[in-house]
Amino acid sequence: MSSAPYEEASRREGIHFKTATASDAKACSDACRDDPLCQSWSRLGSSTCFLNLDAPASVGGNAEDASGIKLYSDFTLSDNSTLWGAAPILKKFSTRSIALCKHECAITEACVAFTYAAQFDFSATCLLFNEVGPGASGFVLWSVTGYKKKDTTAP
Repeated sequence: MSSAPYEEASRREGIHFKTATASDAKACSDACRDDPLCQSWSRLGSSTCFLNLDAPASVGGNAEDASGIKLYSDFTLSDNSTLWGAAPILKKFSTRSIALCKHECAITEACVAFTYAAQFDFSATCLLFNEVGPGASGFVLWSVTGYKKKDTTAP
């Protein structure tokens, strides 16, 4: 996992599970990276860092605010994109956790990509795919699509 690029003047109003002091946005991003439960973070004001269990869409904040989502090295993530309707669904289930959606794809051999989509009724769905089609736009509030990285090491 790596520190995520972040959005300035933004915040994520997620399910906070930990509050910390962070000297800058990178320190808050690193705190999220190092905590297995963290999926997104917001640094509000000059030092308050909120770690979230989920990864909601960012919303506007004050000039000194910043936020981001956790990046996984084994997946390439694409914010606000979906494969819903663009490829056959291997598995579909409700969850409030991007981490669980990503984990399910990681442990399912046939899975090559997932879409985690928040609906307008505040429910969230994980879709696993065994093939990838062109990206599509769907009737979702916010989504993240992850693509498994191919193993480049040969036995």
